[in-house]
Amino acid sequence: MKLKDAIEEYRLYLNVEKNASRNTIESYLSDLSNFQSYLKTINITSIDDITRDHIYSYIQNLDRQLIDSSKRRHLTSIKMFFRFLIRNNYTTHNPSEYIDSPKKQQRLPQTVSGDDMRILIDSIQVNDEKDSRDRTMIALMYATGIRVSELCGIKLSDVSLSHNTINIIGKGDKERIVFFDDETRSILYDYLTVYRDKFLKKDTQYIFLLNNGNPMTRKRFYNILQKRVAMSPLSQRIHPHMLRHTFATELLNNDADLRSIQELLGHSDISTTTIYTHVNNKKVIDEYNHFHPRAKKRRDE
Repeated sequence: MKLKDAIEEYRLYLNVEKNASRNTIESYLSDLSNFQSYLKTINITSIDDITRDHIYSYIQNLDRQLIDSSKRRHLTSIKMFFRFLIRNNYTTHNPSEYIDSPKKQQRLPQTVSGDDMRILIDSIQVNDEKDSRDRTMIALMYATGIRVSELCGIKLSDVSLSHNTINIIGKGDKERIVFFDDETRSILYDYLTVYRDKFLKKDTQYIFLLNNGNPMTRKRFYNILQKRVAMSPLSQRIHPHMLRHTFATELLNNDADLRSIQELLGHSDISTTTIYTHVNNKKVIDEYNHFHPRAKKRRDE
C-alpha cells in the first residue's frame, strides 16, 4: 500500500471514526507529512518498505533546534499511525514498535516578565484590523493562560464581555471558564466591534480570523507572535507557550492557590501544575543569592 493512501485512510479514521478534534488531526497529519517527505528523499513510498532504521534516522535528523518533547511527539504520531495500519490489516509489520522515545528531561518553564509583556502589547499600535487582531490575541493569551489551540477555537458565543469570561473547550473536550481583566476587555471589545468584520469572507462564529476569512491556526499565530516580538523593543525570544507559563507563574508569585491555577490552566492532574512551584523556588533562590550577605560575600570572593 502506498504511504500517501495509508495516510488518507488514517485521516478518515481520525475524522469519522475517532471524531478527533481539528487540532489533533492537523497535528498528526503534519507529523506524518514531514515523515513522508523525508522518505521520498530516499525513494520510499510504500508502507511495507519502511524499516526501523528509516524511522530512527528520521527522528535523529529532525531539525536540530527541535526539543526532545517535539521529537517524542513526532515518534508518537508514527507509532499510532502504524498501530492503526496493523489493526486494520493494511500491513503486518510495525517498524516503530521497539523504538524508544528521546528521554524526557524536566525543564523549568520559560517566562516573560510582566513589564516586558506590557512593552510587547503596547508596542502594537492599532492602525488596521491586523494590528487589532494581533494585539488582542497576545493580550488575551497573557491575561487568561489559554493554549494556542484554545485561542484559535474561541467562538463569539463563548465570550461574555459583561462578565469578563470565556468558555474554553480544552484538551479532551473538557470545558472550563477563564477570566480576563478590564483592560483586556477593552482591547477585545474594540477588536470585536470595530475590526473583526473586516476579516469576514463568509459567515463564521470564530473570533480570530486569517486574511482569507478562515479561523486562525496555531502555526499562523506562532508566526504572528515572532513578527510582533521582532518589531518590539524586546530582545528576548518568545514562543507562544511562554505566555501561558508567564500567566501561571505570576499567579503563583502573587499567592494564588495551586488548585485554582490548575483549574484556570485546564490541567487534569495537579502534578502538571506543580512545575510552576519550581519556577517560584528558583526565584526565591535567586533573591537569596542576590540579597543575603553571606551569599553576596561568597559570590564576590
